[in-house]
Amino acid sequence: MKLRATVLDSDNSEELSNFYQNLLGWKKKAYHMDDKYIIVYSDKNEATSLVFQEIPNYKRPVWPPEDEKQQPMVHLDFFVKMDELDKEIAHAI
Repeated sequence: MKLRATVLDSDNSEELSNFYQNLLGWKKKAYHMDDKYIIVYSDKNEATSLVFQEIPNYKRPVWPPEDEKQQPMVHLDFFVKMDELDKEIAHAI
């Protein structure tokens, strides 16, 4: 068994997938009959793909968490070399 993808819900799968595509330098394509799913993937097959699923009435989590608000349910960790940390933070921003 092998993990195929991590699926992230959002209210704007196009916007969120664009962010991760640019952050990682990966490729992107829409799939499924209604094009509400977008996959961002490494063409070198070096990592698990990210899939963005658009959900009607999606409520974004708040950070830091607050009572009675949507709580974060997942986060992604990225590895960067320490001597490139400032450059990578600037790139993400």
